[in-house]
Amino acid sequence: VKHFLLELQSCMHDDTWSIWMMTYNGNSTTACHTPSISNNNHHPCNAALFDLFEKEFVLGSNIRLADNTDLLTESVVKNKDIVATIAIRIFALISDQVKIWRKAGQIGKVTGLHRGKNVEPDPADECHFTKPKI
Repeated sequence: VKHFLLELQSCMHDDTWSIWMMTYNGNSTTACHTPSISNNNHHPCNAALFDLFEKEFVLGSNIRLADNTDLLTESVVKNKDIVATIAIRIFALISDQVKIWRKAGQIGKVTGLHRGKNVEPDPADECHFTKPKI
């Protein structure tokens, strides 16, 4: 996970571009890298994420952890509202970030990032990501 996040960060040369890692909201540990991490309060994958974000100084300030473990309460699980609640949280994160960009005069378009009259190329052009055809 650390290498993945650092790879994303190396592609995004702009601190205003936030990278969000979300906690795991399941029960299964069959696909976990280290299912034996001792932390009685959290799923092993989340314990590893919390440890990474608490101890790693290599991660930039634009890499953040979206902790959704509070949604594992019995009432939320019973009503199956986890996905809807996470979707609303993501919408709020994106909305807040767009407000910051607009206030700073940044507009993202297919041609690149527009900061006033300056246009910067799309950071995905410098990465190994496949851009969707428009």
